[in-house]
Amino acid sequence: MIEAEKAAQTTMTERVLPFEVGVLDCTTVPQPSRCVPTITVPAGELFVLGDGCAISSDSAAGCRGQPQAAADTCARFARVDRVVGAMFARLWTLDDLGAVYP
Repeated sequence: MIEAEKAAQTTMTERVLPFEVGVLDCTTVPQPSRCVPTITVPAGELFVLGDGCAISSDSAAGCRGQPQAAADTCARFARVDRVVGAMFARLWTLDDLGAVYP
């Protein structure tokens, strides 16, 4: 990714409504667009989270801003048997940089 493009991206928290527990959260009206319905992950599948950028396309991408949506139609999952490799290091955030142990 070109550094200028990376710098131009906005993070999820920058582009959504502010989030304040009890004032503006997933139990209030209106709700921030980061709220999603309760999602049950089927057996043999994984719920994959993105990096938080506005253009992330993760398991919850189709559910964001639709807390009343049917999670079985808006969420996407990755099948466990399709995962290749294992996580062995954390690169971001820098204060958490290091090895990941099972």
